[in-house]
Amino acid sequence: MRIVDITNHITLKEKAIKAHISQINALQYDKAILGLHQYRAKMYSKKTMDYAETFLTLEWEEYTSLY
Repeated sequence: MRIVDITNHITLKEKAIKAHISQINALQYDKAILGLHQYRAKMYSKKTMDYAETFLTLEWEEYTSLY
């Protein structure tokens, strides 16, 4: 798994999420996404960061075996 610190970009990401008004009206995705990024920063990283995105990293053979 790869962990990327997005703390410096969270304001921009929050604005981008909130641009999808119909989705925000249906469910508070903005709060859910921010909470998930905070969770990942605290649970998956030993570094001090406030928000993180995580990515699954696979070798090509592993990736193609999934499909």
